Amino acid sequence: MIKIILKYSLLVVIGVLLFSFLFLLYTSNGKAPAFNVGSEFSYAKEISLKNNSFKRARAYISLKDSTKIAITYLLPEKENVAGYPIVLLASPYTSSVFVPEMKWYERAFSKWETGSWGPEYDFISQKSIKTYTSNGYAVVLMDLRGTGSSTGFASPGDTKYIDDFNYLEMQPWSNGKIGMEGQSYLGWTQFAAASTKHPALKCIAPGLINVDAYSDNIRPGGIKNIDWIESYSTRLKNINSSYWSTDGELPIFPSVPLTDMDGDGHFLDEIPELKENEHLVFNTALITYKDGVERPNNPYISMLKERQKSISFSDLAASFEYIDDTLYFDDRLGFFQGTNPINLIAEL
Repeated sequence: MIKIILKYSLLVVIGVLLFSFLFLLYTSNGKAPAFNVGSEFSYAKEISLKNNSFKRARAYISLKDSTKIAITYLLPEKENVAGYPIVLLASPYTSSVFVPEMKWYERAFSKWETGSWGPEYDFISQKSIKTYTSNGYAVVLMDLRGTGSSTGFASPGDTKYIDDFNYLEMQPWSNGKIGMEGQSYLGWTQFAAASTKHPALKCIAPGLINVDAYSDNIRPGGIKNIDWIESYSTRLKNINSSYWSTDGELPIFPSVPLTDMDGDGHFLDEIPELKENEHLVFNTALITYKDGVERPNNPYISMLKERQKSISFSDLAASFEYIDDTLYFDDRLGFFQGTNPINLIAEL
């Protein structure tokens, strides 16, 4: 009798422990960043955001030249009929990616670490999203043309990007006021957008950006920065080829499609089967899909083929031996001084 009681007591304890672990895993919002900021950076409204929820959606915004700009937008759970002010992050680094073939234990670890089960991830932390949305802001992640899940082609720091920012038309969930944030290239996109003097753009918060890209990046001290140019160019190209690689110092993952060829409401199955650390196959005769459904005119593959017309960063740098050099690309004139941050600032 005692043995039976002990046996069932042990099962109950194990069951309680397992249930507690699963409950903690399910409710996990991820670990807090291991960075203890000073009091000058504390933000009172960041308190008690642990259980805050938000709504997530993705969409295309069509431009006048038929280019489709991919956005991921994250809205407060509480509806606001007047719309929300927008915090915009415009990036060439793919705003929404997925990790192919995640194992169940990898997804469990992801939930514990990041607050997300995967395999889809956004270019912003859960903590940042909840801080913004709980205070009434909508967050919009935008892929520049020819990058991420957006169609079209371009070159790094393209003058066409500046024209594209005039697309900032009001969405039904917007109140017409937009702010931007981000660092490095995302800092450049803020200066580019601000130089248009678009009335909807109310503020920018660029961080960690070189003011003179020519002397700071391409030719510091007058000497061509070949190693950095080539490595950065390769990474930028791989990211926007939906390359899957975990070999490098920084992993690269494919972008999430925004087209649903088979109409099943899922997007990830629109991507051909991948083998780790290999490019997507452009030869349609060699492409297979996990669901077995053929997609002879898959827009995802067409998008990747189109951006092969983009100029690489290394080719761009080679075209600008001197700061006043010009470049003709896709029937438009590009000149370094026109997109250099120090010159964009002068437009403000």
